[in-house]
Amino acid sequence: MAVGCVGGMLEKAPHDVDPDAIMNIKVVRTVVGGRTVYSV
Repeated sequence: MAVGCVGGMLEKAPHDVDPDAIMNIKVVRTVVGGRTVYSV
């Protein structure tokens, strides 16, 4: 990921779950500018 970008890691891939269950997927990590700002 390039510096200045925002990204996240989810506990499951959205395209691997039922469409009705996507809203239940939890974020396990958020990266901003190359630094982890949230992690479970």
